[in-house]
Amino acid sequence: QVQDVPAKELYILVADDDDKFLDFFEAIAADYGFLCRRANNAEEFVAEIDRITKSTRKDFPSMMFVDMQMEEPDAGLVALRRVRAGARSSIRTVPAVMVSRSLKDSDVCASYKSGANLFLRKNLDTTKTENAIKKVFNLWAHESFPFCKG
Repeated sequence: QVQDVPAKELYILVADDDDKFLDFFEAIAADYGFLCRRANNAEEFVAEIDRITKSTRKDFPSMMFVDMQMEEPDAGLVALRRVRAGARSSIRTVPAVMVSRSLKDSDVCASYKSGANLFLRKNLDTTKTENAIKKVFNLWAHESFPFCKG
């Protein structure tokens, strides 16, 4: 079940089947004052986007982080492709970051083809991963992006 965030709150939707990574990510996001909604697998991610696009509230996330390989290889790629292709709304403009431990160039290319705006490598060195996530937040943390408007 996707965790609920109060209506009209600015948040990041993060989809990953690794609870340790989700906790790690949420701690970094909290340092920046960002709330998170969790989706624990690709199916939950797609269902949450469907719920948002059908809702009258239209509480779109400010950013989406999607793990490439959740419950099965390429599950994140398939889910993001579905979301981007099926969206008839503002969800297409929400920045999406594909996250993976993969070093393959083909996986990076596949991420962009699936609708990701950025590819972030989960490094075994958590400090490197934390710094990469912070760089993404810093890159998109300025007034022209929705999560900084209040």
